Amino acid sequence: MSNKDGLVNTIITAVVLCLVCSTIVSITSIGLRERQAQNKALDKKKNVLMAAGLLDAAGAQKISEIFSERIETRIIDLATGEDVTSEYENPDEFDPEPLMMEREHRIDLSNDRDLAQIRQREVRAPMYVIKTSESDRTPAGYVFPVRGKGLWSTLRGFLAIDAELKNSIGITFYQHAETPGLGGEIEADYFRDAWKGAKIFDDKGSVVLKITKARVEENKNEIDSLSGATITSVGVERLVRFWMGADGFGPKLQNLRDSK
Repeated sequence: MSNKDGLVNTIITAVVLCLVCSTIVSITSIGLRERQAQNKALDKKKNVLMAAGLLDAAGAQKISEIFSERIETRIIDLATGEDVTSEYENPDEFDPEPLMMEREHRIDLSNDRDLAQIRQREVRAPMYVIKTSESDRTPAGYVFPVRGKGLWSTLRGFLAIDAELKNSIGITFYQHAETPGLGGEIEADYFRDAWKGAKIFDDKGSVVLKITKARVEENKNEIDSLSGATITSVGVERLVRFWMGADGFGPKLQNLRDSK
């Protein structure tokens, strides 16, 4: 056997190949990181606009433009409802999830408070004000990030509420791993359409939304549950009740009501 076929040369060749491949993968990953971040930000904007009813087929190519014209990002201290946006140079880039790795940026939820089954929630969270027009900053509604446990996964989405703080404008889910054709129907047009004008709060500000198999047509606070996906349907109702309640955006919603 020649030296070039020896064990040492084989090991050296394998090591060099591994180093070359890992270098290529690392360079590619670093090169794509910025693009991935841009795509993530664009997808967030798209889903905020979808929930707000501001994105149609014609506007799909102008997401950033529409977002800039009609949406204003605010950062909220969830415990007090205080607007702390002035503390941030770029509110649109605020992402609470990485911050939650640090203890001071999260709150552990006891079982009796964890309606959405998320275990922890952020100390501060973004919300989005829907402006009446580019020049008129009068709120036409508000969009809130929501998340909670479904059957197989955490459901992540946005819920838009009208300026009167009573009815839904729309809802969208952008991340989940529910069963296609069953729980996965939370992304379907018919399910999202059912939220347009649905009653979320009563006159006292209490959450009255229900997702039920026996919906009564005249009850505007009821939405049909997903066929064959009871647990996912319950998860959606629970996450809405949590994030619109006292442990979610409830304090901010109350501040808005008090300011009217």
